[in-house]
Amino acid sequence: MDLYAPFMAPFVGQDYEILARHADFIKPMLYRQTFAPAGMGFEYDLLRKAVISHGFDGAVLSWNIMEAPNAHIDCLR
Repeated sequence: MDLYAPFMAPFVGQDYEILARHADFIKPMLYRQTFAPAGMGFEYDLLRKAVISHGFDGAVLSWNIMEAPNAHIDCLR
């Protein structure tokens, strides 16, 4: 389930705790290089607190596959 960043989610009616009960995984839309509220620099602490306080099993980092180095993709062939 793709969700807004932790900062923005409450403003659009997304409650991570409730939604996590209905999904195998949730994926907050965060961006590595931005100065907007959805940037990792602004959201990391909120995301970390959400993972700890809501009892999620863990976290996985992923990003735009088009930006991944070829060496990271070659091993999947």
